[in-house]
Amino acid sequence: MAKNLLTALQVKQAKPKEKEYLLGDGGNLFVRIRPNGSKYFEVIVRINSKKRRISLGDATIISLEQARKLCEKELIRLKGLIYFKLFIEYFGKMEVGKINKSDILRSLAKYEKEQKRASFVKATNILKVFFAWAIEKNICEYNPASTINTFALFGKAKETHHTRLSDLVKVIALKNSIVNY
Repeated sequence: MAKNLLTALQVKQAKPKEKEYLLGDGGNLFVRIRPNGSKYFEVIVRINSKKRRISLGDATIISLEQARKLCEKELIRLKGLIYFKLFIEYFGKMEVGKINKSDILRSLAKYEKEQKRASFVKATNILKVFFAWAIEKNICEYNPASTINTFALFGKAKETHHTRLSDLVKVIALKNSIVNY
């Protein structure tokens, strides 16, 4: 999705309407314009299929650039909370700053043992983002997940080839069946 679609001038010149409305900057940043003329920046995200709105502040006080930076920080914070909940079961009450690469590899051992490369990579990436968040919040000083080498554990990823529709008649038939579904 495109980002930075709004300009500061568009935010400034946005006029109130009978009902409040949103102007999107792309991604998760919006400007809410109320009927009384007030304008607020907010982040809108979906967490567990529920829409969450986080106000960043008055658009007459906060610049668009500041709002974009605040939006990024808020998204990092939210991801950190989600990822923390995912791994709390394994790491329990361990101090985040004391979790090391060996602890992470033990938590992911079932994926390695069952040769579930995709699950291992996804879980490792979640942990990398979590520890990046923890570093931002000064909870820990380094990211132990960043040194995990998937290639060393699993070898080269297997190439998969997918069939494609090359017959124009079959493509049209598929399109029609989808439209008429």
